[in-house]
Amino acid sequence: MPLAVHVSGPSRAVLAQMVHRVAVQRRRAVSLLSAQQDQALRNLLHGRIAREVADALFSARELVDRMNRILKGVTSSQGIGVRLDWRPRGDLDPETATALELLGKHPDLRSPDEDDQVREAVKTLVEQARTHDPEASYRSVIGEVLDYRTWHEMRLYLRRPGRSDELLTRRTTLSEGEKKLVTVLPMAAAAAASAAAHDPHGVGAPRLVLLDDAFAKVSEDNHAKLFGLLVDLDVDFVVTSERLWGTHPNVPALAITEVLRDPELRAIALVHYRWDGASLEVKA
Repeated sequence: MPLAVHVSGPSRAVLAQMVHRVAVQRRRAVSLLSAQQDQALRNLLHGRIAREVADALFSARELVDRMNRILKGVTSSQGIGVRLDWRPRGDLDPETATALELLGKHPDLRSPDEDDQVREAVKTLVEQARTHDPEASYRSVIGEVLDYRTWHEMRLYLRRPGRSDELLTRRTTLSEGEKKLVTVLPMAAAAAASAAAHDPHGVGAPRLVLLDDAFAKVSEDNHAKLFGLLVDLDVDFVVTSERLWGTHPNVPALAITEVLRDPELRAIALVHYRWDGASLEVKA
């Protein structure tokens, strides 16, 4: 006769059925423990990530402020200058706008309740992104939804003597030289401000700007002004050009290399010069 083994406990069942029940309960318990551990880890990560984003926001604002302090003292011979305005975008969704508002306060100045609100705001953004794309990795979601750069826009304002600051648009009337000026100024100011930020004790970090085919389409009478602006911003520069020499009185020193090519010889020659602000000397 067939033999049936019954197991008694909270319930009574045949051995095979009880083995299945115990296995299911074990998987549920392990899953619950993993979920609790995962949530605790996520809460910790949300707090740390929120702090890192807040620190990055604070550093970005400091960088823009430093750039504006530099730009305030640099203008063209006609008194034209620029000012930067880094602001939150006007089309942010409510959740992102709330997160940005909470993250805008430096972590060291937030209360414990405000820290909880920041973590909850970050958690909401992440959960919404995971809902839209369940297959996305946690790392990619974090990188996408907390990219604070996409939450902001940069506006460039033109400063002219005797006039209010004017938002620079495609319709702004400028000469070719002035257009190049308002292009070079923010870039050079960013390089100078970034170098200063990475060299807080003034030990001499490089302040280097590389310009390929520098000042293209700018008339020659504006070249001295643009070189002078780079000097005023205290940046070191490497420029390449078919016609620029940079030998202007407002440039105190330059090392110049001229590349000479003879197609028939299939070779090139390098001629080195030194400019001291007043005279050009060929170096042997």
